[in-house]
Amino acid sequence: METIKSSRGDGFLVAYQGFLYRVDRPAKNHIAWRCCWKGCKARLTSQLEPENRDPLELTGEHCHPPDPAAIEVKKAQARAREKAKATSDPPRRIIADEVGLLSEQASSQLGTNRNLAAIINRKRRKEKSAPPAPRTRFGFEIPDTYTTLSNGETFLLADSGSEDEDRILIFGAPSMISLMTR
Repeated sequence: METIKSSRGDGFLVAYQGFLYRVDRPAKNHIAWRCCWKGCKARLTSQLEPENRDPLELTGEHCHPPDPAAIEVKKAQARAREKAKATSDPPRRIIADEVGLLSEQASSQLGTNRNLAAIINRKRRKEKSAPPAPRTRFGFEIPDTYTTLSNGETFLLADSGSEDEDRILIFGAPSMISLMTR
């Protein structure tokens, strides 16, 4: 049983034996899940704790075949939303990365690049993770998250100041500069 973060961000989907389930109702000691397929009566019960979410009981019959490609698509969409929140990569790069990981059957169910870009842009607007692109070189402060690399190394080497109309920004990693001087 695998947990996938839902598009709404406040809930989860679970994948089990090729079927997708969404929360039907939480109880005191377990969670009741229902199949995501419209009209399907299949239900699943699991433990409340996410780290121990093994299925307890499966009731009802599915009125449709399992769809592992749909699960793959939901996972790719969840990863794309997380990348949109964590990086400032353009939507087309995030989409290309995710489409490259999918099977042929799943990529045919994924939707258009325009729809995927809309998902990414919506997530970014909601999270407001990246500041808007500046129109000029001066009059704005660069957030600390954009001055260092993920390994903690300084990336903004020099800045002549936010009020300088002829502002000069020098970006680079000291480790890369030392490689160039060899």
